Amino acid sequence: MSNNHSQNTDSFVKWFDSLPKELVEQKTKEEHEKTVLQYEDFRSNYVQGKCYLCQAPLKTFSSRKICLHYLLRPKGFQKKHFVPIYQKYSFHQIQAYLRWLANKDKPFGNINNLTDEMSEGKLFEITIKYKHLEWSFSCANGDFLGHNGSVESQKPHYHFQMRIDSLSFINYSDFHIPFSDYDLFIINMKKEHPEKILHSYPFGEGMEEVLSEKIIEEVIEHTSSSESEDNATFKFDTFIEAKPGETLNMDEISKIIEESNRTKKTMASLLKNIDAKVTTIVSPADGVPKIAKRTPRRKK
Repeated sequence: MSNNHSQNTDSFVKWFDSLPKELVEQKTKEEHEKTVLQYEDFRSNYVQGKCYLCQAPLKTFSSRKICLHYLLRPKGFQKKHFVPIYQKYSFHQIQAYLRWLANKDKPFGNINNLTDEMSEGKLFEITIKYKHLEWSFSCANGDFLGHNGSVESQKPHYHFQMRIDSLSFINYSDFHIPFSDYDLFIINMKKEHPEKILHSYPFGEGMEEVLSEKIIEEVIEHTSSSESEDNATFKFDTFIEAKPGETLNMDEISKIIEESNRTKKTMASLLKNIDAKVTTIVSPADGVPKIAKRTPRRKK
């Protein structure tokens, strides 16, 4: 199975490389514009309390329809109703929708997709929070290859968990959720040809994206201080060291502390212009959800 997917991605790369650069740039621009319009539709409906996919109020549920907004657990939605959802929507579609919801509640800080916090042997582990709800996705390398067990577990699959007010609603062990062909193509492209694909979640970025080296300076510059640690997204640890043979100007530092308290700008952004060595370590705040881990099944 993996060989076939490798052949598919290899063939795609050969075809992709044969395309004119101008055509690739145009198609990329068109896809981005399409996503922006889709997100604007989501956002405008969200403000009205409606789902942009089915146009129904977010608080409503119907067993005769299938929609992603049911993962907000409207009255009547039960665990069994999750099956038609993952049969209709791909892994990437489900995750994209939940990421958009999470970032409406608190940008970036509700999505823990940090690779540094993933368990060993996992292809991915992600936890997404929205108000009193928490959704998690997990896929071990063995899940992606398929393993012994049920018919579903022998296919490439992932696991899903849902918590409501920290209480169990759907457990990782409840379902072996098959990847769609689109999912498999994207994942295999990332694994085998990462230089050829820049798959992302526009408007659904999480902690992995905002703590990347590419934009960490922007995070330091534009983040404001939070009055509550629970609502904070980042934690800044800033260290100031005088240059050799010099001492720190404490009056200058005191003024910067006062400015930080007054303007809510972070000390890290205000200290960058002082005549000293300043080092800032940025990490997730305590309010960022922990990645929900899977508990290995006990052998009987």
